[in-house]
Parts: sequence; structure tokens; C-alpha cells
Amino acid sequence: MNIREFKEVIFKEAEKRGITDFELFYQSNKSFKVNVFQGEIEKYYNNSSGGVSFKAIVKGKTGYAYSERLDSESVNFLLESVIKNSEIANDEGEYIYSGDECYPKVDVFNKGLDDYDSNFKIKLCKDIERAALSYDERIISVKSCFVGTDEDEIYIANSKNLELFQSSNYASVYILVTAEENNTRKTGGEFWRGMDFGPVNYVKIAENACRKALSLLGSEPVEKGEMNVIFKNEAFADILTTFMDCFFAENCQKGSSLLKGKVGEKIASERVTIKDMPLLEGGFSTRGFDSEGVASYNKTVIENGKLNTLLYNLKSAAKDNIKSTGNGFKASFKSASSTAATNFVFEKGEHGFDELIYELYDGLIITRLAGLHSGAEPISGNFSLAADGFLVKGGKVLAPVEQITISGNFFDVLKNILNFSDDLYFDMATSKGAVICPSVLVKNINVAS
Repeated sequence: MNIREFKEVIFKEAEKRGITDFELFYQSNKSFKVNVFQGEIEKYYNNSSGGVSFKAIVKGKTGYAYSERLDSESVNFLLESVIKNSEIANDEGEYIYSGDECYPKVDVFNKGLDDYDSNFKIKLCKDIERAALSYDERIISVKSCFVGTDEDEIYIANSKNLELFQSSNYASVYILVTAEENNTRKTGGEFWRGMDFGPVNYVKIAENACRKALSLLGSEPVEKGEMNVIFKNEAFADILTTFMDCFFAENCQKGSSLLKGKVGEKIASERVTIKDMPLLEGGFSTRGFDSEGVASYNKTVIENGKLNTLLYNLKSAAKDNIKSTGNGFKASFKSASSTAATNFVFEKGEHGFDELIYELYDGLIITRLAGLHSGAEPISGNFSLAADGFLVKGGKVLAPVEQITISGNFFDVLKNILNFSDDLYFDMATSKGAVICPSVLVKNINVAS
């Protein structure tokens, strides 16, 4: 049976068993991906996955259960399981949401994406690899090259007459190349994502990856000290993603974010405005509602340096006696809701990257960071990270630098932002959300070689 038929059956059975507060959550995914290596298919898969979770409040306690099947046996299993699980639940307050008056429409599904068959995607992947290998003799290998498509469906229905459905799809392309010169090797990658393969310029994608790798050849160490740096948009996106948890209300309530009690206070340079924008056209995490059925809306998290709001799901919002911001999301149908951003947008500046370099005048451009999982402490904000980049003197880029370590504190970085350019970068979405940001000029970063 399909999900709506399944919903009708399980709702009737739940009511027969005296369960009055319940919710059904359904998620499915169809994914295609091809990797090529040296002109041949290295990996290929085309699969579907998904299932349902059922939540019920029984005698004041909440029980959960999930199944990957939509049949009558699953109906009985889910109902029996939620009743048993509710008896042993350590309840922290769960809710069945009654819904909002209206829900925004978002354009996140392209019917024409199915017109691109597997042969097209395989050829595109091979073309990208070939373009990269022919770009420069110093490009010695393509470490990874893939083309993929994904289609997702979300369906939520509950005993309070809430019923929501959203389908989305997207295409993605990625390549990672290795360049070598004088026994030194450097890598460079390029990622693209969209709702249609039409705009894809495979030559440009390959060339961008190659240029990144080649630009780092001939690197030299740099003298240690405190200096101003430009975090290139891709590198700054990594920083924002790493420390995004501090903006989640549930972390503040647990005492694991230094932003606890800071709403209304200045926490960043007055130039800084950051928004969470689930309704952003073309965003990687654009959606009309969250996994708890709360309607999406764009919100300003930091406005001119002041913290306007944290991001809430239903549970954390109830603790602070406010309305959820629509940021309650499930990693999958098997998981409980937690907090995540959607499109986390650092508003861009008015000038180009070259003007930002001239404003820096003397310092470093940081293009890539490593060690984010081990070298960054999300609660304190402290970080110490390996980095690649370029030395800038007199407003001109002189040479690449390597074997450097940068250190500082994320909250200090926010306060020490001097300016930023107009070169927005759309980072790959993670379980925390999708970051969109420009290149950023920051003062007083510690650099060691």
C-alpha cells in the first residue's frame, strides 16, 4: 500500500486501541550515483530506501517505533511497539503539533530531472574526468569524480488533522584532482549542485578543481605571528558549519553553548548579519516545513552583530515558552527530532574579492582547513587547524603557503570581522544545515608554521 493508504489503516487501528494522540512520519529516498576512474566506471548504484516512524502519547508517556515496510503486519507491529515503549519511556516532553494556519510553497522538485538517463550521467562523469586530466600536465590523477541524482519525499500526518507532503530532487557533481610538481602534491576539488543538468559546464567544473590544486604548488612556510587573514568562502563555510551548533537552543539549554542568555546582546561585528532561510530559492536545504510539521519562515539570527534569536524545535521552544522557529529535523525516519539550520546565510558584502585583498594589504588568504573534527572545540569556540593559502603583501598575492597552523576562537572571529566580499559560496548540506557565505576578512588570527 502507498503511504496515504497506510495512514488511513494505522489511524483507524490506533483509535480502536484507544490511542488518541499520535503522529506518522514517512521518508523515502531514491538515489543514483556513478563514480569513474581512468575512464571506466568505478562504482555505480541506483537504490531506494525509506520507511515510517510512528509516535504516540499513551497515558502521558511517549512511545516510538519505526518500520521499513508499509503493510498490515507493520501496522500491528508499530501500534504494539509504541504502547510497550511508552511504558518504559523516560519522557522529557513530546508534542503532537496541531499545525499552522498556512504553509509556504517552495519550488524544490523538477520533473524534468528524470529525463536524464544513466547513460547521460555516466558520459558526463567521464567528460569531467577527461577535461581535468587534459587541463595541465601537472594534473597527475583524479582522486574522485562522481555524478548523482537524489529524490526525497516527506509525509507527515497526525491525530490533530495535520497532513503535509513535500517532494524534492537535485543533481550533484564532484571532482577532486591531484597536481604534482617538484615532488610536491596538492589537491583541489569542485562541487556543483542544482535541480537540472542543463546549466552544468563540465569543462569549467574540471578547470576550477585543477586551478585550485595547481595554485598551491610551490608553497612555502610563513613566519609565525598574529596577523589579519581572509578566509576564502569555502574555508569560512567550514568554520560556520563546525560551530553552527552554538546557535541551537537545545544546546544552550544543556549548557553546551556560550550563547546561553545572549539573545539581544552584541556577539559579532556590527557588519555581520546571518539568516536562517528555509524559503531561499535555490538553497540546498529549502523546505516548506520541518520534520515536526512547523511551517518554515526566514529568520534573522544575527542582525548587525546582535543575536536576535536561537534556533528552536518544539521541545526546546516549550522550555523557553516561545514558538518553535521551525528548525526541528530528523536525520532519518528512524531518528528523533533535533535542531538543525536550513540555509544558514551569511549576508554578502558589496565589493569583489580583489578589493578585499587590497583591504587586507598584508596578511594571509586561507583557502583550505584541515582537522576540523579534532582541532575545533564547538562549546568553547577554540580552534587550532592546519591550513593552506596564500601570502599577501602590499595588496598583492605573492605565493602559496603551506605547513601552517591557524588558531583562535570562533566567537572572537565573529567580533573581529572587518569586511567581506560578494562571492557567495553554497556549501554542501550536512545534518546541521547548509551554509552560504562570502569570503571574510578577520583581524588578529594566530599563525604558526
